[in-house]
Amino acid sequence: MDARRRTTLFREVNERIDELLHVYGADEEADFLCECPSSGCARLLPMRREEFERIRATGAFIVAPECAHWVTAIERTAEYVVVGEFRPPLAAVIRGAAAAAAASRPGPAAAKARSLAVSRALSAPRVAPAAWGRRPTPPQDRPSAAAAAW
Repeated sequence: MDARRRTTLFREVNERIDELLHVYGADEEADFLCECPSSGCARLLPMRREEFERIRATGAFIVAPECAHWVTAIERTAEYVVVGEFRPPLAAVIRGAAAAAAASRPGPAAAKARSLAVSRALSAPRVAPAAWGRRPTPPQDRPSAAAAAW
């Protein structure tokens, strides 16, 4: 599962947890899932329902403190970090800039550097603010132009 779909899935699972807590009138602390795009992450974030709803009202994401090394934090606590958007680590940005500079030089190495820069840019996990409130549609149901933009 790609990073964007994983983040969207875990975000929706957290919203369902919030709905169930609301239905059953539970106000005590519950475990929510880290919404970072890392495929190996399965961290649980303890927080109260009203904290989660306050954060979600702003459209932000919640991630574990261990996963926040490559994001811009809006708020930090010992249990979770509130994130407005996901950005690649600074080192990846620097590598991409170096690859772009190498690609601008003529010669056979330029084609390889250009290809490397494009693949790194495409693999960087990003979640656009416009997609926060949107539920994903399965790829087979989307028109081809929308699938290209996805």
